[in-house]
Amino acid sequence: MNKVILIGRLTRDIEIKNVGNDLKVAEFSLAVDNFVNGKKGVDFISCVVWNKQAETLEKYTSKGSLIAVEGSISNNSFKNKDGFNVTKTKINVSLFKFLDTKSNSTNNNEDEEETENIDEVLDNTDEEDIEVSDDDLPF
Repeated sequence: MNKVILIGRLTRDIEIKNVGNDLKVAEFSLAVDNFVNGKKGVDFISCVVWNKQAETLEKYTSKGSLIAVEGSISNNSFKNKDGFNVTKTKINVSLFKFLDTKSNSTNNNEDEEETENIDEVLDNTDEEDIEVSDDDLPF
């Protein structure tokens, strides 16, 4: 079975290329967090998406957008201009899901203000005013 699911951020805006008769392709890179020996790192994973899916990604995402992709791993071997054998690995995307939208980045300040207001309310709540019985506990 060859299946991979990744969650990451686009490293650049999606650009569509026309290849052949009515075929469209977009190659992009996802920045995906990884943890090795307790240290956080980032992997940059090459992905390919075709036709309508490429158009949708181009329309609704931008650099930094958080998306999930599902697809299969593909290896392409070739000789580079210096005559060395090179293998390039890509994810052939079959499904994707938006985990945020372009408008989320413009609303971040409003969300931060809302969170601060909620924190203020919680900080000003007297613990003595809250009554909890054993019946209220889930365990």
